[in-house]
Formats: sequence, C-alpha cells, structure tokens
Amino acid sequence: MGRRSQIVVVIALLWAPHRARADIDQQHGDRLFEEAVALRKTDPEAACAKFEEALRFNPQAPGILLNVAICDEQHGKIASAVARLQDLADRSREAGLDDYGRDAEARLATLRPQLPYVAIRLASPVATETKVLVDDRLVPADNLARYPVDPGDRVIVVTAPGRVAFRTTVTAVKQQTLVIDVPVLKKRLSRKTIGVITMAGGGAVFLGGVAIGLTARSRYNPLFEPPHTCDPVTRICDDPRDHAKAKSALTLGTVGTVAGVVGLGAVGVGLYIYLRAPNAAAHGGEPTPKVSLVPHVDRDGAGVMAVGRF
Repeated sequence: MGRRSQIVVVIALLWAPHRARADIDQQHGDRLFEEAVALRKTDPEAACAKFEEALRFNPQAPGILLNVAICDEQHGKIASAVARLQDLADRSREAGLDDYGRDAEARLATLRPQLPYVAIRLASPVATETKVLVDDRLVPADNLARYPVDPGDRVIVVTAPGRVAFRTTVTAVKQQTLVIDVPVLKKRLSRKTIGVITMAGGGAVFLGGVAIGLTARSRYNPLFEPPHTCDPVTRICDDPRDHAKAKSALTLGTVGTVAGVVGLGAVGVGLYIYLRAPNAAAHGGEPTPKVSLVPHVDRDGAGVMAVGRF
C-alpha cells in the first residue's frame, strides 16, 4: 500500500495537460492531494473530502481520480466509482500508465457485477426536446433501457416543452434493475387558460361575497324597524336577542366583504395573466399588448382597472 501511495503522488504531479483551463489550478490541486494522502489513515472522511476538492482543481491527475473513485466505492456510490474508474482506465491506456490501468480494471471487474440499473420506459416516443434526468444528471436517449445508478434513493425527472414534468423517487438495490414506466406527460395549461380559470374562480368568490353581504344586510336592517328594539341613530339594541342578531349579521357582512375583496383580487390577477400571455399576434409581428392593472376607487365602490393597448 505504501508503494502505491508513492506512485500515486508522483503521477498525480506529472500527468497534467500542457494547456490548463482558466478554472484549473493544478498546483493547488496537487497540494490538496498531498494533504489528503497524509490524512488517509487518520481521518478517511476528511481525506475523501480533500480528494474531491483536489479533483476540481486538477481533473486530469490519475492519482486524484483513482482516490476519488476509491472514496466513492467506500461510500457505496458504485456507479460513480465505476464511471471514474472507466475514465481512469481509458486515460491510463492512452498515457501508457500500466499500473493505474491494471488497478482500475481490477476494481472495475469487482464493481460492475454489483451495479444497480434503472430502465426508464416512456409511454410516448422520445422527442428531441424530452429530457430524462436521474439525480439531476441528463441520461442519453440510448441509455434509457439500462442506466447504471448508485444504490439508494434516486430521483427520476422527465420533462418536455409544454408538458407537466414527471417526477418519482425509487430505491436502487445492488444487482437489480428497476423498471420505471413513465406515462404520457400531460399538457401544461396555457397562461391564457390559467388566466381564464383564475378569473372564473375569482368571479365566483366575488359573487359569493356579494350574496353573503346581501344576506347580512337583509338580516341587519329589519332590526332597526318596529317591533325590534334597535335604535337606528345609536345602533344600540335594548333587547339582548336583537343585539345578538345584529352582531351576527355584522360578522356575516364582514365575511362577505372579505370574500368579495379576495374574489375581486383574483379576477384582477387572472385578467393580468390572460392579457400578458403570449399570443399569435405577438409572434406575427403585431405590437405586444401592454396592459397595466390599476386600483380604482370611487364613491360607488372599488375595483381593478386595466389600462393600456389591447
């Protein structure tokens, strides 16, 4: 193990591209690598964190790549380890680094039989715009039938333009293949449709508020007429029963007012969504509607007024 560590250190320093990208700091990556090697026996978790960080600064170093793959394996991330080891095997073959190549191939032979897979079956044909992601990683269309994953909970997301995304979480187990059947993605409601639904719902709530308000009024006003005991000037009722009825009517009226305001607000929001939604005219070169919603209050009531070009 000591001899391998020395080889790792030496090659990690030597195997680097002649032209480094601007976001790569090989010297810093090599320093992190040496710190990780020193921590490997006393604090394996800290060492793995250092190896991961070193790889970001020097992704071409085989020693770093090997150690990150070993850390992935130790943490049960088999598919991640296999991907890194395969990369290492390919790079070693090209660079003539036989020790690393043999080590990578030996580890691959042990890990590949343990791999779990997901088989993602789409009910609708795979379009070029359809994206399938496993844990935020894009899965190529030709790998959908058998895609290697790490054991544990995996999140599958399928998206397509104009469709509602499909999302599910599955638990992958070593040496097993999980089949995920993705139904036809439902069409997403257009903004105009959402606007219409919002306006209709808001209108229904507003009308309900008006109805409640009228009911409250019909219960409250008669209390100030004979034979009831409520004074129309002081608004005070001598009879406790009339007082309770008046209080109940006022509460009902408040509920109606709140419902009316909420409903009116929803109508305004729905109108805004509808008027601001893209339409064919806009794509055809016509001026895009510019509409603003302005609160409107006068002595007859309150509301929302649309102002602009239609």
